Amino acid sequence: MTSIICLRGLLWSLAIIIAFSASPASAHPEMSSEKRWDVTSNWMQFAPFVAGAAVAAYKDDWEGGKQLLRTSAAGEITTQGLKYSLKGTFLDKRPNGSSRSFPSGHTSMACSGAALLGNRYGWEYGVPAFAVAATVGYARVKSAEHHVRDVVGGCALSYGISTFFVTKQGEENLYPVIGPDFIGFRWTWRH
Repeated sequence: MTSIICLRGLLWSLAIIIAFSASPASAHPEMSSEKRWDVTSNWMQFAPFVAGAAVAAYKDDWEGGKQLLRTSAAGEITTQGLKYSLKGTFLDKRPNGSSRSFPSGHTSMACSGAALLGNRYGWEYGVPAFAVAATVGYARVKSAEHHVRDVVGGCALSYGISTFFVTKQGEENLYPVIGPDFIGFRWTWRH
């Protein structure tokens, strides 16, 4: 068990190093520090999602893949809806002066994948994924794109949404159903 955890940690560390070194920010050392953090967060926000898809595929867990898509789509729709509905409020202004600050979409995307990994496959997958998501949040604040409240709100929103769509393998499952004459939720479980 310990060797598996160490291997996962090594793979996640390698993925983070590759993400930082392969990002356009590393190719342009003349970029400002804020711009480098922004570019890095643009790339890293997708790492937990990709890792969630890879783990689901490796485990031949098609339900996990569907849950990843559901929770990420619901998180993105809710995040963008909040951004536009809060336009003109005190939550709208970013540190750099632009609008649509709350919640952070980058952090929301990263936390969607992290929440799936943690909630479906256990803490061994969740801890490294949330470390990546925290790095994305830190990068958004360092790049002056978001306030701390924005990144915390984005992650909390995605985690909350994931509680509706993500379950451990073999446990109950709540998911949306859209049919020709029905829109709602279906709840199934296995004994």
